[in-house]
Amino acid sequence: MPHFKFEYSRALGKCLLHLKADYILEKTIQETKYYFISNTVLSNEFNILWGKLNVRSESIHRDIYLLFEQVCSLSFILIDESDKVHLFSDPLGFHPLFFGFAFDRFICSDDQLRVIKELNFRTHLSEKSVVSYLHNGHLIADQSWFKDVNRMKAASHYILNKQSFELTHDYYWTWSEINKIYENANIEEYIDSFGSCFEQLNNNLNYILGLSGGLESRWIASCGKNLENFSTYTFAESGTQDLLLAQKVANRLSLRHTHINIGSQHISDRLNSFIQMQAMVHLGHIHEGNLLDDFVSKYDVLLHGFYGGYEFHNNLNSKVNFNIASSLFDIGDEISYSESYFDFNCIDPFISNYKVRNQAAFTLHRLNDLTKVILPFYNMRWISVNYSIDDNLQKNKKFYMEALNKSMSRELCNVPWQKTGIPIKYIQLNSFILKFKIHSIREKILNYFGKTSHFINYAKYGVELDSMLSDYSAKQFCSENNMRLESREQKWRVLSILVWKDFLSKNEN
Repeated sequence: MPHFKFEYSRALGKCLLHLKADYILEKTIQETKYYFISNTVLSNEFNILWGKLNVRSESIHRDIYLLFEQVCSLSFILIDESDKVHLFSDPLGFHPLFFGFAFDRFICSDDQLRVIKELNFRTHLSEKSVVSYLHNGHLIADQSWFKDVNRMKAASHYILNKQSFELTHDYYWTWSEINKIYENANIEEYIDSFGSCFEQLNNNLNYILGLSGGLESRWIASCGKNLENFSTYTFAESGTQDLLLAQKVANRLSLRHTHINIGSQHISDRLNSFIQMQAMVHLGHIHEGNLLDDFVSKYDVLLHGFYGGYEFHNNLNSKVNFNIASSLFDIGDEISYSESYFDFNCIDPFISNYKVRNQAAFTLHRLNDLTKVILPFYNMRWISVNYSIDDNLQKNKKFYMEALNKSMSRELCNVPWQKTGIPIKYIQLNSFILKFKIHSIREKILNYFGKTSHFINYAKYGVELDSMLSDYSAKQFCSENNMRLESREQKWRVLSILVWKDFLSKNEN
């Protein structure tokens, strides 16, 4: 992770910011210091808006949002005035910002353990967080691993008053600012707004894209194909359908492609990455271990399909409520669905807030320490257009596939989609397969014959998984917590908790 630490000490009467210099864009206006923190490529429009940013402006919340609208990556903004400190999280809260208080010190960092240790707290896991992890496979909402550490909310403006030492919170943007359009969705605007992310790219940098058999990376490859220094890679086991489809896409676009073979990877090879991400992503999801580190760091910019491919669920055009929230997650008393941030006729923002920012986003945060990262699907201009469209049109990816067929070449649309095995030019057939979950049945049949449509055969880890669970005394843990290991997913969750607890115990001091 690109660890940073911001500290305000009332005793010293000053702020301290520790971070790699490459990640900071800063300026000073009348002794007020402004910091934009991210490791990405910024557009000329961003630089113009940044130059105009003034915390005393009456439109500061709108100005902050317009800045983030120009950034397709993880980021945050810090402003240090004489009497207060302002912290602005990114619109979807993907950049982790954990904070804590102790006596006259306030510390904020992307590293939960750093907050704990700097404030001399004990590294005891929160029981609520452990339960969330076991029941959901990840933490939820704004949880951290430790009861004395909090996480900043998405799209938020926090103000630390240096005199009173009080921290206040407000949203600078909420989903209600997107207007739902229930007819006449503009497919050209949908395509153009996605392509806007690529306008800031230049040919002086070397770009690498993680390419799979899915649709998101295929669209990115299509949009970026004219970059002079553009390569692709796929991490997968040899001979998998995911790899073969990725190679086919790269060939049709005449792009360089590298296969990173993860066939010989063991669960033990994942432990270092797992600890670096502080167990926020469980061991079952860390497929490549550290294999990507040296490879990706050779390139100036990593393009990634993160935040593409989300699903529109059964509760179409609906605001999240208790029944919907509890059907999606085991939420306990951590629920916050009624906050103004979720005041929108779609449940995807709630899913993003409760799951994506607590799981997949940490993989991107780790990659961001290796090179600059651009996330074309985390483009607020495109997201605003995407979520303005009637959920009924989005269901089973029908509108999405229509846009891809209009945006990409016929050769790319003729390449089968890994999920269904069918070229996306057959929109109705693909939607039918998704609607009736035929792709899930297909995967089970392939698994029966020892095959998979994915980039990895998950079943092969069964023996090692059971062995590690035994080594970490999983049977005793399950007995103490009145639970049974009835599925592979549950085994991954329990093993992850036990490995994390073991690490904390050995590194408490």
